[in-house]
Amino acid sequence: MLKLSKNQVTSFSNNIFSVDTGYTREKFAAVHLVIENDKVLIIDTGTVFSVKNIQNALERLGLSFLRVEWIILTHIHLDHAGGAGQLMKNCPNATLGVHKKGKRHLVDPTRLWTSVLSVYGEAKAKKLYGELIAIEESRIEVLNEGVEINFHGRVFEIWDTPGHAKHHILIRDTKTKAMFSGDTFGVSYREFDTEQGCFCFISSTPTQFEPFDLSKSIRRILAASPPEIYLTHYSKVGHIQKIGQELLLQVDEYVQIANESKEYGAQTLKVIQEKMLALLMNKAIDHGYTGSKKRITELIWLDVTLNSAGLANWLNASS
Repeated sequence: MLKLSKNQVTSFSNNIFSVDTGYTREKFAAVHLVIENDKVLIIDTGTVFSVKNIQNALERLGLSFLRVEWIILTHIHLDHAGGAGQLMKNCPNATLGVHKKGKRHLVDPTRLWTSVLSVYGEAKAKKLYGELIAIEESRIEVLNEGVEINFHGRVFEIWDTPGHAKHHILIRDTKTKAMFSGDTFGVSYREFDTEQGCFCFISSTPTQFEPFDLSKSIRRILAASPPEIYLTHYSKVGHIQKIGQELLLQVDEYVQIANESKEYGAQTLKVIQEKMLALLMNKAIDHGYTGSKKRITELIWLDVTLNSAGLANWLNASS
């Protein structure tokens, strides 16, 4: 493992690397690099503050922004795509690939930024994400279901995987059968790794969470039996069938939490948060995590608040 000043580059087999974006804390969000013939394909970008980390990582690998040919976004939530505009400015030879429903928000990010402000407020949004830079439409390629990207003989297949968001795609590496799943296959923080393996849980962040679509996307992933999946939060996980069955169970548990909480009216969001925290804390402990409950709360509280808001939004939209 190659360490940077506040972030890490981790080398995996088949010329795959993860880069810590530095978003909120260490080992919270990753960008993935695939290298072929000294050319670079980047999956997700982190925020505008992550671009320097990507530059440092490339330099450590003896490469530069000039070597980047593809930047692919799994979706346009800003912890995944907030740095896309700046990174494209720095990578003059790159094409950006994104779901068709995400393209217009990259060409004109005004509406996307307004949505972010509604979730975080202006001060926190600027602290987390800085600014959004528009991308020239001519440099963006829409990646529809079934598109194949031939990257120096290594073919990447695009899947449309709604559920976490309507504009979500998954990238399947046909060489290794591995997948880059964004948030479709949940999140898994390395602090929770135990002898039982990785602890994963569903991400139901606002504003387009749709549990039934997500279950369908997860089942599709399981049917393909990938040997490993690279998550944005945080990087490589194995034992895919075991994790996938747990995630399917969690989708149902999230729906149950939402339905049980809707009778509380103005207190619905607070009740969802309490139930969400209890559910994930108990699962982490059952998984063998031996840290304190306080530490569990610190590690997952951002997810709890966002997941709860997403469930509340889904309740409102489906009622």
